[in-house]
Amino acid sequence: MDFNARETDDSIRNKTKILFDENMNVEEKVHKIAGHGDGRTCNQCDETKITSVGVPVASAILRFIDPLKYAIIDQKAMDGLHRLTD
Repeated sequence: MDFNARETDDSIRNKTKILFDENMNVEEKVHKIAGHGDGRTCNQCDETKITSVGVPVASAILRFIDPLKYAIIDQKAMDGLHRLTD
């Protein structure tokens, strides 16, 4: 497992707070924490993306936070969605 030394306990804790922000919709949460999939980021998510966390992990975390509201999405589904929107 690769470990990125840029992440600290505090940085992960602060970034994880985004997942519990009730003023942010799920799309924004996943974007900020997981980026665009396949390691792709933009200026907006590059600062907040947790290193090595992708959409599948972020969606699994959200699923455990509120299972009636969030589903788990795997990388193949995300890639397909990106192809449809490109």
